[in-house]
Amino acid sequence: MANPCCLIMSVFNFPELYNVTLPTYRCTETRINAWRSISTLMGVPCECLKCKRRWKNMRDRYLKEVRTELKSKQQGELVPSRWKYRQRLNFLAPFTGTRNGISENFINNNGEDHSPPDLDTLAADSPMSPSQNNQWGTLGDEDELFLLSFVPTLKRLAPQKRCETKMKIQQILYEAEFSLPELDSGM
Repeated sequence: MANPCCLIMSVFNFPELYNVTLPTYRCTETRINAWRSISTLMGVPCECLKCKRRWKNMRDRYLKEVRTELKSKQQGELVPSRWKYRQRLNFLAPFTGTRNGISENFINNNGEDHSPPDLDTLAADSPMSPSQNNQWGTLGDEDELFLLSFVPTLKRLAPQKRCETKMKIQQILYEAEFSLPELDSGM
């Protein structure tokens, strides 16, 4: 089978396969056609089931990675995922629900909600210590502040457009980090 990144990008282009809010999500014929198109794009036109099975495995692994991260976060230690496709699959986040246990991890036995606070609320509510205040003045935080400036705009977008935008940003960062430097044509 071809490149997993190609499969991820192909599925991303067919939201009827993951966006449960779309009316076409429950349409079997539409989903079958989407898998046919994906298998053709992947170069295995007669093997829709292989693509579908590979996607299911990747999606399940993504959900497992997210659950593991959330569990470690609840226990007070942040253990980020080392799976290389974890960030690429973040477009699935708005469409994963309690069925897979992800949202349930934020609710304790008393029924209290322990979902992560909104970034604006967090910034307004928490007083900054002098050491935290110094961190905002360093050059390294310039990048963080730049990226945080996109949050209000992202929140205004519709969920599907928000996911699409995040995916494009991830694609740009991935290419910037892992692409080979351009060779000079004169050499």
